[in-house]
Amino acid sequence: MFDERLMEKIAAKLDASLVILPSSVDEVIIMRETEGMDMDFMKGMVREVNETTVKPEMQLSNEIYRYDRESHMLSMIKPAQPEEDIQPDLPGREDVHDYDCDGQGGCMMSCMMQ
Repeated sequence: MFDERLMEKIAAKLDASLVILPSSVDEVIIMRETEGMDMDFMKGMVREVNETTVKPEMQLSNEIYRYDRESHMLSMIKPAQPEEDIQPDLPGREDVHDYDCDGQGGCMMSCMMQ
């Protein structure tokens, strides 16, 4: 995830910016960013999998990340509203929330270690 050349290669191959879901210390899911992606749902999936499947010592973070293909910046995707206001029920959700990325690649390490 921190290998800029690898992120560049994947973004070029997918011809898009990327959304990154940390799965465990051994695995990261990377997908093409598309318009209308439900980031709340994806963040909820990461949190649920961490709580139910991944051993605590293998977890990275409950956050999701974005690699911007143009600026080559990796940043945490933050919800447009406070997390406590986001409804936790995942299946069948119809609402989609707007996200903005903070663009601060420097905060990644501290976010990952929480």
